[in-house]
Amino acid sequence: MTIDTTHINETMYRPTQESPGFPPPSESLLGSAVQWLSHSLNTDPLTLFVRAGDRFELAGHATDGCDYTLAAGGPLERQLSRRTGRVPIDWSRQNAYILGEPCDPEESCILAALGAGSLLGLHAGGHLDGFLCIGKHAAERRDWEMEVAREVQNRIFPAARPRIAGLDYYSDWRPAQGLSGDYLDYFEMAEGNLGLVVGEVAAKGWPAALLTSCLHSVARALRYSECRSLSDWVAAMDELFYEVSPDHTYATLFVARYNPACGLLHYVNAGHEAPLLLRKTGAGYRTLLLESNNPVVGMLRKAPFRESVVPLGPGDLLVASTDGLCGATSPRGEEWGFRRLLETVQASSYRKARDIVDRVLGAAEAFTAGCPQYDDMTLWLCRVEQAHRGERPRQAGREIAMAA
Repeated sequence: MTIDTTHINETMYRPTQESPGFPPPSESLLGSAVQWLSHSLNTDPLTLFVRAGDRFELAGHATDGCDYTLAAGGPLERQLSRRTGRVPIDWSRQNAYILGEPCDPEESCILAALGAGSLLGLHAGGHLDGFLCIGKHAAERRDWEMEVAREVQNRIFPAARPRIAGLDYYSDWRPAQGLSGDYLDYFEMAEGNLGLVVGEVAAKGWPAALLTSCLHSVARALRYSECRSLSDWVAAMDELFYEVSPDHTYATLFVARYNPACGLLHYVNAGHEAPLLLRKTGAGYRTLLLESNNPVVGMLRKAPFRESVVPLGPGDLLVASTDGLCGATSPRGEEWGFRRLLETVQASSYRKARDIVDRVLGAAEAFTAGCPQYDDMTLWLCRVEQAHRGERPRQAGREIAMAA
């Protein structure tokens, strides 16, 4: 859409008379850095506004000599303060709208003069310290790149579910900001076993998506290796991921192998959110936590990992998720929490795995009431439907006191 800026009031953009000299060095440096970035990336012009008391000022020189100053506290600041990531601008009859809220006339005029297509808030200490104004064509190009990246990431999540004897399972995920740092994969292994990997990269946005893709490739490649145990497999993943991940970046992983012939779940929990095992009893369920007893992946080179084993019986439920599920936040700042997750699963326990997953994610989303989330939600759930043969080994996992 072409924005006609001829209606802009000339008095609204007057040269600054208070400071006829050069701008403060810090603002000049910031403005030059943004211009250099725009030129290097071959994008439409990027414009940086920084907070200066009760207003937002342009960092650097305005090419037309006008004063592009916005008062703080308006619709623009209110909307950018509530959200991280890029926020698109919608235009209608020369008026700018941010997330459905109209900007005031001064904000609309300045954004139109700059050819703004989207805004990126710069937050520090819970406050909006400035924002980046992105040109319309740059925003469109970035949207296209985001769609391609999202499509690639969607292909990482498994599209088909291998048939495993006596096991009903299902999974789903909800990215918080378009690209996800959550990782989920499952596949058939030798002798009809099911392999499962649930994880989360300690990053957001593009870095998280790239590292998640790397983690997926490593896990899939090692699936066909000569690793003698899950602990060897995770140790090999740890070493390879360590080589490609930046400093202070890591991933949490829950890696498991289920053998339907004997009903045993072998697993390695490398710093991940403890999965829930709801053990079927006569009156209801007894709940166990498959807690972590291993370091995270990618932080320590050649870290040791230990494998655990737990039996699964008919009617048992296994629930593995990422921390964004229990951490889903309501508009009042309250987290959905572990207890609500457990209660929702128990209330739907007689249903098929897909129905339970849908109900859990639906309940979490209803709890947020549309409030923007800052962490992805991933859920995998299985139900054992068939008895197995053989003895049950000593019970693993920590039992928690929870009413059925």
